Amino acid sequence: MHGREARIPADLVYGQPQGEPRPEDDFVATQQETLREAYELTREHLGKAANRRKTQYDLRARPQQFPVGS
Repeated sequence: MHGREARIPADLVYGQPQGEPRPEDDFVATQQETLREAYELTREHLGKAANRRKTQYDLRARPQQFPVGS
């Protein structure tokens, strides 16, 4: 129904059936690797964007001096 084999109570008693690797395993591994690479690339781009924003902000920022007791 959901594209995978149902887990039933007999699996707890007898264990998972051993057999040749299923094609879903390759798909899952490929998807995990693709997502890992996408997250890594995203983190890299976000870091560069943050540095650009900081540089632009620092150009316009003026240091403030506050007198003692204010």
